[in-house]
Amino acid sequence: MIKITDEISLRPVDATEENFWREVFDDSVRSHFLSLNFPETEIDNLIEFQYQAQKLDYENNYPQVSNNVVMFHEERVGRLIYSTEHGDIHVIDMSILTEFRGKGIGTKLFQWFFVQSAKT
Repeated sequence: MIKITDEISLRPVDATEENFWREVFDDSVRSHFLSLNFPETEIDNLIEFQYQAQKLDYENNYPQVSNNVVMFHEERVGRLIYSTEHGDIHVIDMSILTEFRGKGIGTKLFQWFFVQSAKT
């Protein structure tokens, strides 16, 4: 577990959390598909296709990633994928569930990464 602030921490994603990983992905992209006016089942299929494509892309292009669950007051609120290859820090993907946005979570995470990168 990585403590970012008293309220925010990161912990490695557990293999049993695939449904939560999907939930966060769905929450971050669904609004983009709604304007297509497709039936809900087609939107669900498109989102699943995008999820699988992204997962495969990350596995192939970022083999040394750290997959983390973002915790806020001990509650799962998002995901953060980053890499520390070659002595650099690369934030690959970050998504916070809609209901937790606007609380400064993402800002504090990026501030923490800026501090960490200055140390390297």
